[in-house]
Amino acid sequence: MNCPNCGELLPNNVSVCGKCGKALPTAPLSSRPDLPAAGSAPGAPLQLLRPSEIALMITTVGETIFAEVDQYVLLGRRTPETNYAMIDLTSYSHYSQTISRRHAALYFKDGTLRVRDLQSRNGTWVNGTRLPENGSKALIPGDLISVGDVDFYVYY
Repeated sequence: MNCPNCGELLPNNVSVCGKCGKALPTAPLSSRPDLPAAGSAPGAPLQLLRPSEIALMITTVGETIFAEVDQYVLLGRRTPETNYAMIDLTSYSHYSQTISRRHAALYFKDGTLRVRDLQSRNGTWVNGTRLPENGSKALIPGDLISVGDVDFYVYY
């Protein structure tokens, strides 16, 4: 499969281009039996995710981004100067300036997914509570994360 944004040749099991950081089209939620049905409890388990895989269910558009977490995954706003891999959330935002270029990071520590705010201007929120600047928090499947004006449920 090739990235529709930059043309990079990609393996079939990725949902974010490692070269340009653009989220790749995903299957609609209704076609993924491993995802909770719309309106179901946010903590519903995703039993088909691999140990290092996460799913971010974007609430505003009903899309899901899947990503492998090796060391960490950056969340932010891609600019022409961006030269690192990240999940670019601007296409899910009504006003992309609410998302910092390097807004937050997701990473595993002792088998638990954590989120760290990277000194973002508008903060990183978990279940309605703002993280301290550069602070981190352990996540449980189904937690609601807000990065700028983009809200998503996280599963792992």
